Amino acid sequence: MISKQGLSTEQLLMVQSEFEKKKINKTTAYLLWFFLGTLGVHRFFIGDKGIGITQLVLTVLGWLTAIFLVGFIFLGIVGIWLLVDIFMLSSRIDQINEKKEMHIIAELRNLTA
Repeated sequence: MISKQGLSTEQLLMVQSEFEKKKINKTTAYLLWFFLGTLGVHRFFIGDKGIGITQLVLTVLGWLTAIFLVGFIFLGIVGIWLLVDIFMLSSRIDQINEKKEMHIIAELRNLTA
């Protein structure tokens, strides 16, 4: 694991500045979850494209087949998934942001090596 230890004050400021530009904003992610969650937009926003596509497909299939009642199964799955997401989203964003910060530190160390 790459740490900030050994970085100068100037380098730490550079890391912080770059991280502020690249980090995922939790408030934005939760707003997307609230308003467009069934379409998986919050997952696309944080970079989990596979999960976003799955949520989108299940929602579309659910609405297209709701007339046959089987669609409500798909919509129920998405609903449960969204309830789980409300609790898991914050830690997932923390993981992604930590990786972004470590990547910035690694790039800075490579530039100064």
